[in-house]
Amino acid sequence: MAERSNASVLKTEDSQGSGGSNPSLSAESPTLGLFLFLPIRIHPMRTLFVLLFLLIEVVQAQDTLIISYNDFLQKGIEFAPLLKAEQEKINTSLSKVKEVKANRFIPKFDITTNHGVMPGVSSPAGLPRDEWHLDPNLKNEWSDWSIFTQVQFSVAQPVFTWGALSNAINASKAGADVVVYQTEMKQADYSMNLTKLYFSMVLANQLSILADEAVSTINKAKKELDNLDDDSDIEEKELFKFKIYEQQFLIKAEEIYENKRFVQYAINMALGTKDIFYKPTTDSLSQLNDQIALPVLELEALANRSEIKAINSASNAVEFGVKAQKAQRLPLVYFGLGGEYVHTPRPVTSQPLIGTRFDYLNVFYSFGIRQSLNFGVMNAKVEQLNHQLKQAELSKDAVGQAILFDVSTAYKDFKIANIKKSKLSAAFQTSKEWLRKEQIDYDLGLGEIKNLVEAMKMNLELEAEFKQSQYELSVKEAMLLKAIGKLN
Repeated sequence: MAERSNASVLKTEDSQGSGGSNPSLSAESPTLGLFLFLPIRIHPMRTLFVLLFLLIEVVQAQDTLIISYNDFLQKGIEFAPLLKAEQEKINTSLSKVKEVKANRFIPKFDITTNHGVMPGVSSPAGLPRDEWHLDPNLKNEWSDWSIFTQVQFSVAQPVFTWGALSNAINASKAGADVVVYQTEMKQADYSMNLTKLYFSMVLANQLSILADEAVSTINKAKKELDNLDDDSDIEEKELFKFKIYEQQFLIKAEEIYENKRFVQYAINMALGTKDIFYKPTTDSLSQLNDQIALPVLELEALANRSEIKAINSASNAVEFGVKAQKAQRLPLVYFGLGGEYVHTPRPVTSQPLIGTRFDYLNVFYSFGIRQSLNFGVMNAKVEQLNHQLKQAELSKDAVGQAILFDVSTAYKDFKIANIKKSKLSAAFQTSKEWLRKEQIDYDLGLGEIKNLVEAMKMNLELEAEFKQSQYELSVKEAMLLKAIGKLN
């Protein structure tokens, strides 16, 4: 067998334990600190070259942004057009509450004005101006025009409504709360999608680093195999297996690279940015204790889920609506104020017993009672609202059962994902020990290349599965947080 090089052919244990190459030495991480703080003395032209290099590195660093999970979630929610549209629904419902509240004070205030032009008058009998109202033969003077003005107003203020107004306001407030909780439900769904996207970015970056290392390792192993003598003891079928595995892995590596580019594109869309490379700072969610009991989670879900809150608010809205509708069957006591003012620059008498339709002012006020006599329609509306109230109560029970089932399913998936990650971690650790043993045996001339290649394959597959299990655990944990109403 040909002389073997002691240079490392496969990944060392340090790179395996770190889950990939050192991030500070990767192509995506600028190493400016090494250049900025070393007191070196070089040629002026070299100094210019270093400065240009640093400038290029700074420009490249501006396109890379390190982002945490919480910041990503916050920015994604702030940018989401869907949630902005839902916020407008909330604003609309709050405006309706203001509209109902406005009915408490002077809900009716009408002003009507009439204006026109009319000819002046003269007395053929030659009566004094203050006696023209006694002359039946007044004639119009078409050369002398004047303006006619009439103003009428009426004001109504409810005094006692039997709780109709207060219950209508409470019903509108409860209806606005329903819209808020419905928006929270949609925000929880959107947060779940953002969480999957963030940890897809984590997984894509990890697999990309793993693929880079694996491609380098396969190339080194291929070079080592090419340097073997023809009289080596390795079987030809093992070489064919290696070549097939090499092509299969290159296909998977290209899939990993394309998926990484797609995830970055999707993240830029979710955050409203363009051509920015995002690097995650969080590898796992880790917000829940895997030993927490299911009954505790069920109680938290029933207390926190927006679906329960929305059903309760809808039930309150209908209940207040029933009270308001019943109050409309009773007489309404109100205070009224009105008046009319008419003015025309025509001669009028100042005698109080002689009226005129051309110049006067009337003001009146009253207390009144208004009673709607359409009892059949009002009773039918009350009956409809009672059915809606019963429907809300039944829906609350159904939603509660669905939430408990959702929590139990998410809890089961979370426990399974946690066990899977733990077992794969142990298997991955074992594969690293196996790979290290085969590496040492091969370097000492005691092992066979096929065993080394088999250990390498197993190690790569288990590391990829372990990274995948970390992603699945984070997603399942997020689903459990969403199930108990704690996914922000």
